[in-house]
Amino acid sequence: MLRQDSIHSSADLRSKGSPFRTKCHEIFCCPLKQVANKESSEPQEPQLKGIVTKLYSRQGFHLQLQADGTIDGTKEEDNGYTIFNLIPVGLRVVAIQGVQTKLYLAMNSEGFLYTSEHFTPECKFKESVFENYYVTYSSMIYRQQQSGRGWYLGLNKEGEIMKGNHVKKNKPAGHFLPKPLKGESVHLFNYTVLGSILETLEKNRERFLRK
Repeated sequence: MLRQDSIHSSADLRSKGSPFRTKCHEIFCCPLKQVANKESSEPQEPQLKGIVTKLYSRQGFHLQLQADGTIDGTKEEDNGYTIFNLIPVGLRVVAIQGVQTKLYLAMNSEGFLYTSEHFTPECKFKESVFENYYVTYSSMIYRQQQSGRGWYLGLNKEGEIMKGNHVKKNKPAGHFLPKPLKGESVHLFNYTVLGSILETLEKNRERFLRK
């Protein structure tokens, strides 16, 4: 017959966990948890297909992303490398992905434009409507430290890509006109309307919180 204190001792071991069980947990479970946490912390690829469009620069070029990753402008109308997925990844924030190459446009901390196989924070661009329906695309994470001026996607008069910190939002170099392909204009309209609604809701929320 078991003693009463032995029964309590066994119950305590089950509730607290034996050293052996604790060690097993550290060896087998903790690494799996770390992997799961790492995977959840990594930037996720955008799940939306976005708007299929061309981006026509005010300098007279279509923005293109070539097979070797080169970013520049071209005046060719029938060029598959000028077609992009404009993917909404936030409120007035988009990712710009080449349809042919599946590469994303990105801007680094020095203002240089480059291409990335994977979606990262450097691939996020703030989309702002300028005058005459032209749109500017500025980096979401980099800007002038002192003035706070944005760093913009831009082409010069020769159709060459410019450093983001050399492009001014009120100059033609940074102005683009999205030209959705046939059948995609409705999606652009819906996205614009949705963005306006979300922006209004956010402003109302801020006013409510200040009261």
